[in-house]
Amino acid sequence: MSSFKINKEEFDLFLTVASALNREGVVPLLFGSLGLMRIVGEFKKVSDVDLFLPRETIERNKERIYSLMSALNFFPADKDLEFKKNDIVIEIAGFHESDERLREFMQLKILEGVYFYELPLSEYLKFYKKAINQKNREKEKEDQKKIEIIEDYIERDI
Repeated sequence: MSSFKINKEEFDLFLTVASALNREGVVPLLFGSLGLMRIVGEFKKVSDVDLFLPRETIERNKERIYSLMSALNFFPADKDLEFKKNDIVIEIAGFHESDERLREFMQLKILEGVYFYELPLSEYLKFYKKAINQKNREKEKEDQKKIEIIEDYIERDI
């Protein structure tokens, strides 16, 4: 599912950033609420766009990432590797390139000529169930709602 309405601007900005990363030889992983909504459909306005890159890529190219985002008219936001444009925040985080478990679930997608990875719904369910048990996680109620949406979607899809 990829026909966004309330999050169209966010998804379009993700595609813009992903396209720029593709030109650098990097294929990002779309995650978080926006990634989840590509599977189950929109259920709210997202607060940010979560984009994952191999941690090794970030470490080797951090300055290049900042200049790429600047060239796309994004400005540094509150945290490291967090960028803002038109009140939309894009957060870039890393995963270990050697994490075979994650790699085995990553699904390559191509949309409008842009390459990016997604994870299956089962991985979102595992992530949010694990996240809800983290004491420092501020989004417990939001995570619980996502778990309910995922479980409902899985039940309907069977």
